[in-house]
Formats: sequence, C-alpha cells, structure tokens
Amino acid sequence: MAKFTLLLATFALFLLVANATIYRTTVVIDDEENRSGQQQRCQRQLQEQQELHQCKSFLSQRIQGSGSNPRQQQEIQQCCQQLEQLDRECRCPGLEHVTRSQVRQGQLSDQQKRQIIQTAERIPSMCGMRPTQCDFETLTTDNRPRHDQQRCQQQIQEQQQLHQCKSFLSQRIQEQQPHGSNPRQEQEIQQCCRQLKQLDTECRCPGLEHVTRSQVHQGQLGDQQKRQIIQTAQRIPSMCGIRPTQCDFETLTMDNRHDQQRCQQQFQEQQQLRQCRSFLSQRIQEQKPYGSNPRQEQEIQQCCRQLERLDTECRCPGLKQVIRSQVSQSQLGDQQKRQIIQIAESIPSMCGIRPMECDFESGRSDM
Repeated sequence: MAKFTLLLATFALFLLVANATIYRTTVVIDDEENRSGQQQRCQRQLQEQQELHQCKSFLSQRIQGSGSNPRQQQEIQQCCQQLEQLDRECRCPGLEHVTRSQVRQGQLSDQQKRQIIQTAERIPSMCGMRPTQCDFETLTTDNRPRHDQQRCQQQIQEQQQLHQCKSFLSQRIQEQQPHGSNPRQEQEIQQCCRQLKQLDTECRCPGLEHVTRSQVHQGQLGDQQKRQIIQTAQRIPSMCGIRPTQCDFETLTMDNRHDQQRCQQQFQEQQQLRQCRSFLSQRIQEQKPYGSNPRQEQEIQQCCRQLERLDTECRCPGLKQVIRSQVSQSQLGDQQKRQIIQIAESIPSMCGIRPMECDFESGRSDM
C-alpha cells in the first residue's frame, strides 16, 4: 500500500512538472507570436502611410538648411497626419525606418547624419503626440570617437594646424574689414580653404574649433572681438563652398557676467519672448500637432522672429526663462511640464536657426 501511495505521488508530481513546462513554453511562444504580430501590424500600417514619405521629405528639407518656410510647415503637418494613423507603438519604429534610409546616404557628413537623427527623434514632440520622443540608439554615427579624433588630429597636423585659417582670422580681427575687401585676406581664405579641403568632412569643424580656441584665449582680445572670431570661423566652410556649410562651436560660447547681462538686455528688448510663451501655452492647451492651427502657426513665426534678433548664444537661455515661468504654474501636471520643456527645446529647429536645439536637462530639477 505504501509503495502504491509513493507511486501515485510520483506520478502526480510528474504531471505537475510537465504541465508547468507546457505552460512556460506556451507563454514564450505566445510572447514571440505577439512581437511578430506587432511587427507585421506596424509594417502594414507603415506601408499604408506610404513609408511616411512626408516625414522623409521634411527631414530632407531640414538638412538642406532651407530654414523655416511654408513648404517645411506643410510637410511637418502632413508628416504628423501620417504618424497619427499609426498605432502609438509603431510611430518610433516607423520614424527609425525613415531615418535609417536618410543617414545611409553617402553624401551626408557625420554632423548632418546626427542632425537628422536628433530632429527625427523629436518629431513626435513637434506633433504633440505620444511617445513624445524616440530614441534611435542603433543609428548613432559617433560610435568610434577615439578613432575619429585620432584620425582628425593626424590630418590637422598634416595641414600644419590650419595655420592659414588662423592667419585669416587674425587679419579679419585686426583690420575689421569685410571678407573680400583686402587682397591679402582673399589670398589667406583661399589657402585656408585648400587646407580644409584636405580634411575629411567630419574633421573640418573640429579643426576650425581648435584654431579658434587658440585665438579667443588670447588675453588682449575683448569679448566682442572673441565673438567676432567665433562667428567668422563658423562661417568659413560656407565661404569655401564645402560641407558642412557651417560649424557650431558650442563649447566656445562665453558664459561670463558680461554675456549674461547682454543676453538679459536682448531678452527684455524682445518682450521676454512673449510670442514663444504664447505658442507654448497654445500647444499645451489644445494638444494639437504643430502646424494644424493657424493661430499656432502665426505665433511660432512671431516667436522665430524674436529669437532671430537674439545673439545665437542667448537663444537657449532666453527660452529657458520662458519655460521656467510656464512650468512653475501649479495647475500643470508633471506630464504637461515635460511636454512644454520638450517642445521648447525643439523651437530653434522649428525656426531653422542655430543652435538647432536646446538642452534643458541640467535645469529640469529647478523648473
């Protein structure tokens, strides 16, 4: 009898283990089937929305540097309309598919590819939809920074540290004459261009930044002269007719008390960017995609005009002051505050001005 009872218990335990194994297997298979089904569903929706061709067209216009124009406004609005037809979980995969086809174009520099990726990641926030931002980690182009830095440094040394560009900048700051008005300047910019053309596209701005850094660190130059050097150096590629057409030396932006006072004065002259404030209020109240409301369209254009009158390095600090007053409103929830911050960060890109976007990450805790 005892043996029979033991045999029966063993058999019951075997059935229990077998049943659990079958259950786990079923869960794994169902999970895989769900993922596969979601991928197929997203792929089908993407095809129905013509592979988000309006979003692709919008990104192409942005990378060409055409600025804020009616065609861009129309394309981002149509892009938003296509995205709205996708399920929420299909939007970022769809945008990643579009962005991947863009960044694989051989004629684009690494800087342009990064710009496309950053803009595409923020398209949902421009449209005022969820998810508010995508993250295309697999599309990051700068996955070998040390190797790239060494290669660029070697090329810069081979081109004698771009000494002709340095000489050109020195002449410009000393003579205070516009480009082309001095034969010596003209000769130096031509020689500078020849040196830059010997560098890989992605090495040109780092090379010019290295040159510019050595110039602005000279103690005998005033803040105005330093700003002039930086602004001139950033435009050198466009003078040479080479890519990228312009550089952005964010790390050289001067952040002293004099600059803060200058930015604050400009901020007040532009009525504390009240049009940008109004635009953000409309976006958060109406929850409609960017470009779908004529009043919103008018306000973002007026906001852009106010921002354009600020020095480049004053635009993000100005927008930060605007959103600080917005998010401090007690009636706004955390989700609305985050949305305001994300939209404000992308306003320069909507306007087609530099810097292409702001980053208020360091100030989120105090807003």
